[in-house]
Order: sequence, then C-alpha cells, then structure tokens
Amino acid sequence: MKKALLCVPQSDYGKKPQQPPLGLLSIAAVLEHAGYVVELFDNSIQRLASPMLHRFFRRAAPDIIGVSLHVENRFAAKKMTEVAKNALPGIPVVVGGAFATLCHREIIEDWSSVDIAARGEGEYLFGEIMQHLGDREWGAVKGVTFRRGSEVISTEDRELIADLNNLPDPAFHLLYMDEYPNYLAEIGLTEAGIIAPDEMPTYTASLMFGRGCPFKCIFCNTNALWKGKYRIISPERAVEQIQWHYSRGVNGFTFWDDDILIDRQWFFRLCDLIEERGMKIFYKCLTNVRHIDEEVAERLHRTGCRFITLGIEHGSERVLDLMNKKITRGQIESALGFLSKKRIFVQGSLMLNTPGETLEDIRDGLVYFHKLEEEYAYGASLPSVMKLYPGTDVERQLLESGAMRPIRWTEKYVERRNIFFRTSPYVPLYENTRTEELASYLISQMIDSRLGGFFLRMLFVHIVSLRKELHIKEKIRMVFYCLRGIWWSLKKGDFAQKTATVSFIVKTLCVTGAKKIVKRFAKGKKPSPEIVYVSYSNLSLEAANSIQTYLTAMELYNRNRHIEIYIPHSPGRRATRSFLPVRRIRYLSLKSLFCFFGFGEYFPNYLTFIDQVGFACGVSLVLLFEKLKKTTSSPVIYVRDVPFAAAYNVLFKKILRLPLIVEVAALERNQRYLTEFRFMRPISSRLDIWAIRKADGVVTQADSLRKYVIETFRKDPSCVRAILNSFDSRLFYPRQKAYCRRYLGLDDASFIVLYSGLSFRYRKVPDLIKALQYLDNPNIKLLFLGGDRSYEQAMRAMLKEFDVSPERAIFAGRVPLKEVPLYLNAADALIISGMIAYDTSTLKLFEYMSVARPIICGDAPVLREILGPDGALYFRLRDMKEFAGAVRALAENEELRKGLSERALRLSGNFTYKKRAEEILEFCASIKENRREGEKRHTQTRTEDDSFVSMREHHGITAEIPGGENHQRYA
Repeated sequence: MKKALLCVPQSDYGKKPQQPPLGLLSIAAVLEHAGYVVELFDNSIQRLASPMLHRFFRRAAPDIIGVSLHVENRFAAKKMTEVAKNALPGIPVVVGGAFATLCHREIIEDWSSVDIAARGEGEYLFGEIMQHLGDREWGAVKGVTFRRGSEVISTEDRELIADLNNLPDPAFHLLYMDEYPNYLAEIGLTEAGIIAPDEMPTYTASLMFGRGCPFKCIFCNTNALWKGKYRIISPERAVEQIQWHYSRGVNGFTFWDDDILIDRQWFFRLCDLIEERGMKIFYKCLTNVRHIDEEVAERLHRTGCRFITLGIEHGSERVLDLMNKKITRGQIESALGFLSKKRIFVQGSLMLNTPGETLEDIRDGLVYFHKLEEEYAYGASLPSVMKLYPGTDVERQLLESGAMRPIRWTEKYVERRNIFFRTSPYVPLYENTRTEELASYLISQMIDSRLGGFFLRMLFVHIVSLRKELHIKEKIRMVFYCLRGIWWSLKKGDFAQKTATVSFIVKTLCVTGAKKIVKRFAKGKKPSPEIVYVSYSNLSLEAANSIQTYLTAMELYNRNRHIEIYIPHSPGRRATRSFLPVRRIRYLSLKSLFCFFGFGEYFPNYLTFIDQVGFACGVSLVLLFEKLKKTTSSPVIYVRDVPFAAAYNVLFKKILRLPLIVEVAALERNQRYLTEFRFMRPISSRLDIWAIRKADGVVTQADSLRKYVIETFRKDPSCVRAILNSFDSRLFYPRQKAYCRRYLGLDDASFIVLYSGLSFRYRKVPDLIKALQYLDNPNIKLLFLGGDRSYEQAMRAMLKEFDVSPERAIFAGRVPLKEVPLYLNAADALIISGMIAYDTSTLKLFEYMSVARPIICGDAPVLREILGPDGALYFRLRDMKEFAGAVRALAENEELRKGLSERALRLSGNFTYKKRAEEILEFCASIKENRREGEKRHTQTRTEDDSFVSMREHHGITAEIPGGENHQRYA
C-alpha cells in the first residue's frame, strides 16, 4: 500500500509555532479515504535538526513526500526538501501551498531538490499524483509544474472544488492539537475577566470552514489564490467538526476563516446548531467591521465568541481608501461599540507604509487608535508595516510604477531591520518611509503625552521581548532609533511635546530605579501553593506514565492556580510544557551516576526506590527552605510514588509537618521486580507500612484496593478514597480498523488479539502462547506490543515447544506512543492477562475501552468493578483453555464483538482527567480540613490538661507519681 508523508517545515523566524496545517489535514483525509497510508510531520513543533530529520525520513520510508510552504518559511522548506532528497533520492518531492501556487516556475527552475510544484487546491491533486507514481507521467495531471530534463513544464490549471461538502472532514487524528498555541490563553482573557479561570480552555482546536474572500485589499493575495470566489461548507458539516473535538473534551476553538461573517445567514444557522446541541464553547474568529451590528454581536457572545480580530489596519480614512478597505471610521466605532457592550475582546493592528501614506497620516492613525483604546477598550497591537507578497495588488502597483525592483522570490533575501517590527527578515517590506526614519518618528510621537500611556507601554514590551532575538548590531541600531526619536521630539516638537519628553525621561529613570529596588527586596515573594504535586516521572510526554502525570497536573492547574509541580531534574530531557508551574529538583541521583559512568542501561529496577529516597530528600529540603523563608504556608503534598512517601514520612514529616497524600496503584510488596529478590521482600513490605500507614490520606485507583488498604493498614475510611484513572482522549478513540492495518502492514483477513504493555514477565504474558495450541483456527493471531528482545526470544521458543506456527504470534516490540492507538484500533480484541488480586493500574484498561474493541481479561475484582459482569469476557487467571474459549467465541460471533465494543466505549466516557482532577482537589481540601480540626482538638486537649493541673495545684491536691517507695507531692 502506497504511503504519503506530508510535512510542515520549521519556521524560519521566531520560536512561536504556527497554526495547525489545516490544508494538509484535508489532503490527508482525502488520501486516507482513497486507501493510501498517510503520515503527517510538523517540524515547527518537533524542531528536528538536519541530521535527525535525515534519519526521520529514512525511518518513515514513504513513497512520496509533500511539503507545504509559504513566503515566511520558504527557505526552511527548501532546506527540508534537500534533506529529504538526500535521504531518499528516488522518492518524488512535491511542494504545495500559496507560495508554490504563485511562484511554481521559479521553484522548479531554481530548486533542484523539488520534483513537482502543485498549484491550487491539493486534495484531489495529490491523489492524482500518487496514481502516477509508477509511470511518473506527471503531464497527465492538471495543476502541476515539473521538470522533464532541462525543460520546465506546466500543465493547465485545475478548476476549484465546486462543493467543499464533498471533502471528508480533516484528519485531525494525525496531530496532537494541544501542541499548538492556546490562542485564547495567550491573549490574557482570564486576567481581563472575560473568561473565568476555571472555564479557560486547556488548548484550542483550529478549524477553517470556508475558502476565499470577496474583498480586494491591496496587501492580500487571497484573490490571486482563489480567483475571487468564496466557498464554504454547510453549517451542519461545520458543527460536526466542532462536535468531534467537543466530544473529546475540547471547548476552545479558533476559526481561521478570513471572514466568518461573509454569509450572515450561514453564521446564524451555525449558531443555532451550536445552541441546539448544548455545546458550551469559547472561540476566536476573524471578520470585517461592516458585518457587525447589535444582532450579530449578541449571537457571537451567546455562542461563546470572546475574542475577535477586525481588519481595521489604519485610522486615517485616506489611507483606508488607498488600501481599498472600503470601511469608514463610523463603521469601525459602531462595530466596536456593539462588541464592547458584550465584553468581546477586539484586537487589530495599525499597518504603516501604504504607498502614498504620509507622516501626518501616521500620526492621525496613532491618535485614532488611542481614542479607540480609551473609549472601547480596543486592544491594538504594535504598529506593523506593509509586507510584500507575490500576487498582491501592491506588488503589481510598485512594479508598474518602478518604485520597486522585480523580486526573484526563490533567491535568498535577508533584511534584519525587519525584526524591529517583528516581521520575518525573509519577507520584503515596502519602505514608503525608510525604516530608520519611521521608527524614530513613531518613538517621537509615542512620547507625546496624549499617546504615551497607550503606545509606550506596547513599545517597551516590544523592545524587551526582542532583546533575546537581536544580534549586538541590531541592539545598537534599536538604541539608535530610540535616541533619535527622543532627539526628534526635543528638537522638532512643540513646547508641550518637549515637556512631555523631559518628563518621560525623568519618569523612566525613576521608575526603572524603583522597580529594581522593589525587585531586590521582593525577591522570592510569591503566592503560597495550596498543593505540591510530586511525581518521580519526568513530564517528557514520551511514555504513558508521563502522559498520565502531565494531564492530571494540567487539569489540577486549570482548576486551582495555587499548585506547584515537583519533578526530578533530568539533564537532556525534553522540556516540560512552559505554562505549568514546574520545579525541577536537583538531587544526588543514583540513576544519573550510572548514566555518567556509562552504565545507565544496567541500572537495576530494585535500586529505583533508593533513587526516590534521594528525590524525597531534595523535595523536602526545598520545602523546608521555602518554609524558613515564610513563602509557603501549609500546602498538601500529593505524591504518586510509594518509596517517596515512605522516605518523607520517616525522615521529614516531623520537621515539615505538612499533610501528605499518597496515590497507590500497586503495593510495593506485590511488585514482582522487587519481591523476586529475597532480600527485597522485607524492605518492600516496610515501604508499604511507612508510606500508607503514616500518610494523612491515600488515593487508590480502584475501590477493591481501597477496601484492602483500609483492612490491611487499619486506616480511617474517610482518609482513603478511590479515584479512578483515566485515558488520553487526544490519542485513544475509535479509528478505522482497515486503515490502521494498512498503515502497520498487518493482514486484513486475520483475527488479531492484542496485548499491550512493557512488562511481559510479571503479567503472565508468556502463558498466552499456550492458548494458541487450543485454537485450531490458523487465522487467529496474537499480537504483542512492548516487551524487549529477551521476552520475544523466550516466547518464540515456546512456540516451537507447543508446535505452533511462528506466524501466529506477531511481536511489534516497543513503538512510539503515538503509534500505540493505531495498534489497538487494528486489533479485533484486546487482552489483559495476569493480574494482581487487588491492586493494579487501570490506565491500560481505559485505553482499551476508549478504542471500542471487545476486551478479554482475567477475572480480577478491579476489572469487574469497572467493566461490570457484561462488559468483557472473563477467564480464570492462568486458565488458558478458558481464554481460548473466549477468543473462539469472539471470532465466531460478530454481534458479541459489537455489543462488547459499544459498551466499553460508552463506559470510557465516565473516566476523564477533568473529573479525576476535581476529585483530587476535593480530597486534598478534606484532608487539610481534617488536619486543621485535629490540630484544634489537640490544642484544646492540652489546654484542658493544663487547666486541670493548675486546679489541682491551687487546691493542694496530691498526685502520686510512680518512683519507688518515695512519692512526690504537689504542694
């Protein structure tokens, strides 16, 4: 089966990743629908350097590579195509996107690493290119430019897709949507009081419903791309895409349509459908001021719009006419008035250097934007400058007038001065007024008392944010701009402006000095956390345990901002998500010492508990230091590791006196990697006692384990709570079995039973091989995901021992986490084999349930507790004949498979990280309250005892104290 690899290059400029590649997702959906295997790779997120990118292409081994590019990242795209061509010389490399459509001949002529430039919409175009992979007859495909020998050939243009409803929904499952910017959170809507902190979406999903724009602004090339036509999917299709994300726990959206209000009736119908389905969402969108009236503002707010971008661009009506915006100041003020009444945050930018603009027009625009900010709380961004894109009217005007020389867009272009206006240095700017003069003039006008509070605030935020991105020469140039602007104000300004300039200089110096003094004395002052969430696992997002820790911590933080997360410091690991308050604790790590001397792979598992003791010491010392500084009150420590809890309770609890809650997935005495060593058995039992018996609260992942803990360790039932695990809804959900098998290269005709897990030895996985001898059907195969080479060799030896064909057992080994759901969805049934009687992590079970596949499992209390008696097929532990019977029943009964799958999927919806975080916060609050009441009772008891002794002393009552024959008397 042919495989396509669709790629997004790394951004040439700036560290902020771009929006999700919605165009590639749409192409991927069409290719999947046609039966091709598709992999999508976004290097603006992964940020792989060339050597690693080379290895990635070799590992992916596609039949064709597609690269999306635009003007800003065109040189990074060229570099990616060169790496791809070096890694896979015989594989066709196709480029597409806006830049490839408008500059296709230049790309083929100048970039030898590119084989085909795809023009226009790529959904059906890319599929047709793949149909000709065998004969390489690209001339039969409309809308491509390619190289035949030394000749560049362009086929005729393709017609635009008439009805976008014919396209399948974008293949959102190919991406982690939360790896992209949370546009609603970055704007500061919580700080502005527009969205409550507990309602702020964790991340935003990006959607686009329409293509094209009927307006003809001179700086936009939309008309050149879409030929002036506007098309959009039906409101019903649009709400289905919203529902897809909403059903997976996403309530934040960004609608990237150029203007979502072009068709007013379409938008009202979409609002009706959102309200009918009861979806409570928040979203950002883009539109034009001419569409906003009172009714539209009401519908926007009611359906969840809290942020909107309006293309105002300038405050001078003369310049607006030059831009061909066809809007007036009256329309701007009317739209902002309606939106501000509904508390919808509005943002726009002032675009400078329009051909024909004067310095007076710039001042007019500055003053008008300041007025909008004061009257309507308008969030103007920093002034930008007019960028030149191929195919725009402004490019054509400048070339015809001779004001600009022709640009060869594929040749290297670098202008570092652009960075002052936060613009890519690889995009040419039109200099109606030279950058030096424009920057100095802006600074001189911003010093004006009427504009200072508005634009100076933005200016200095801008300068501070740029200081790490500029070279030393550019920093000197920026200082020169600022000094020149100040000199301009002092020399050419009137008396009021000169006075404002001197006042500004004095205030700046005083404020800067005061801030330094306050910062020095306030160093270390910060809000006290209410919860310290401790996890021995690093939040690398590479393993299931790390994902679980990260998602739990994220949901806790979304609901209670007074939380800190402590994890070990691991040099060389991928950085944790920046928006979480994470502390990396440095300590003397035994594991790091093994790695330092080159023995990391030989680190024995039973020494992990010693390493956790060191981690506990590091965390406790940090908490002690914070307590001595009096920056921390009495937070609750929530820890997920038993050895850590044991070390804390024994060594530091009496010193810190902080309540501790330990989450228990499995007792240490039942961990077979520990108990197989005889000398570890008493240590593991002692760890359980120290951790659980002395903890203020215990969280279990099943009710059966909760009861076992209460009975075994004599804990108060109110201090032990069962909070079930959850699954990652971004990854684990139903997908087409046929597609997953094509992607993984598995046989379509086989009945596959899958086991997934790292540990085979301690979960009785080798026993599953025995079941194959009881299954006569050769189409029934076992697929083992995880484990290592030693497991695989031992199990292959068992196949020979039982005289079973080796083809009936598939060993996939360890795979990247993103591929695990593909394997689960490719299976016909999923198996949980060996279980511990009471304690086990339920993470795997919920992942199984969420992909809607029937489950076969050992008859353990925790599984019946969650799945119920009819939610799975149970077999007695280690009874492989009974297991074989369950497999045979599923293989022969399609209705049974369907019923179990639907029930499992329905039950999985009850286990979300949101619910889990809420229960954890509630339990932490109750433990803290119990601790407070206990201290009150203890204090009251001591006071009563002291009063009783005082009373005895006052009345001369004697008290005999054991001490031999001589007794003391209280006089």
